[in-house]
Amino acid sequence: MRPFRPRRPRLPDAAGYRFTVSFLLFATIVSQTALSQESNPKLRVARLIDRLGSSSYARRQTAGRELLELGQPTIGPLEAAATGEDPEVRIRAEKLLSEIKTRRLWAGSTVKRTGSSRMASAILKDAARTSGNRLVFGGRFDNFVDREINVQAGRVPFWKVVDDVCRQTENRLSMRRQAETGAMVIVAGKPGNYPVAYAGPMRVHLSQAKRQFSESLDYEDGTSALTHTFTIDMAANWETRCQLLAYRSDAEIVEAISDKGQRLWAAPGSYGGWNVVPTGAGQIETTLRLQPPSVKASKLKKLHIRWEFVAAGDPQTIEITDFETPRVYRSHDVELVFDRLEKQSDIRYEVTLVTSRSALIPELQDLSQIENKIVLVDDSGAKMTLHTRTVQDAELSRRKTPFLTEGVRMTFAFLASSADRKPAKLRFTYPRIRSRKKLDVIFRDVQLPSTAPD
Repeated sequence: MRPFRPRRPRLPDAAGYRFTVSFLLFATIVSQTALSQESNPKLRVARLIDRLGSSSYARRQTAGRELLELGQPTIGPLEAAATGEDPEVRIRAEKLLSEIKTRRLWAGSTVKRTGSSRMASAILKDAARTSGNRLVFGGRFDNFVDREINVQAGRVPFWKVVDDVCRQTENRLSMRRQAETGAMVIVAGKPGNYPVAYAGPMRVHLSQAKRQFSESLDYEDGTSALTHTFTIDMAANWETRCQLLAYRSDAEIVEAISDKGQRLWAAPGSYGGWNVVPTGAGQIETTLRLQPPSVKASKLKKLHIRWEFVAAGDPQTIEITDFETPRVYRSHDVELVFDRLEKQSDIRYEVTLVTSRSALIPELQDLSQIENKIVLVDDSGAKMTLHTRTVQDAELSRRKTPFLTEGVRMTFAFLASSADRKPAKLRFTYPRIRSRKKLDVIFRDVQLPSTAPD
């Protein structure tokens, strides 16, 4: 019987060894490259944009969802992709840009503040700069109280910073915006102890709650009746990066509960038509009409309303320098027709334009008056003074411009600074994003008027 001898392990030959090492090295490089792309946001965005043109529908859809989730950092690369050669990538990039910017339009800005003691104006300037809002202090006839204050550290809504500073310094928001820049204005004055709620870019406050008792006597049959009504006056401000165009005149009552457990509903007859925001306004107002709570109730434990708005953002500009012949300009979903420029006196010039885009409530011509901005620049580079403007309905626009299927005809009169100045350039600025959205606004522990008549 032969003695047992263990087998020696068989070593791979040189070729096999080289193949194994090469394979492991290749796998390591691939793995490290993938990890590098995932950890580098720019590489990840570039890879996802490239997948928008994939032959696989599933890969295109997945890439789109991931880009949408990434949000703001993808805007620059997507803007470039939207002008690229691949039609599939262009279309998907344009759609993603619209969705991302619309989400941003309706998202409330947040700012990071330090807990150190600083001047009120410095705190507000930092909040405006980091959130993309425009803000000024005082005015021609108003002052601003500036002093050193302490604010709690942390990331908070932009509007909370404004409210905290105003409460500590006895400043308040003006109801009007600065005419030249559209900036919100903060002036000296007690800010009031209003119930306040934040919803997206909106700051909503309740200004007054009112009970009304009315007693009537019918002389025919001697019967009397006591009527009890209840209303809450409400106002809203909005961030300047969001151009508010229109709002529902009545908000929807989602839930209203008193501290006695009574549920309140909208009063009969409430109707929510559309109101257009006046040019230069910094505040809008409306009235809630509810079934009256019991006079024994001292507060509303919860008031949940849903208010609908139309807003615009992401301004884009079309420049016109050829005033000799009519011409059609197209950009995104906007079609702009330059009709004519006429000299009417030594310093007065009249410009006629026709514009159209996808319809959006309320009436298109009402929105066109406030959402678009027109500037006429003279040959010295100075802006000419806008004197008058007129807007005609769509039907008249179609009769005067037959090749335009729908639109609004706008006529502007500009005044030059002197007779030797001539128009050189016209800038038509329009919002690329227009959106309609219902925002949920929630108040808690709202004090009620509780005195009843004898």
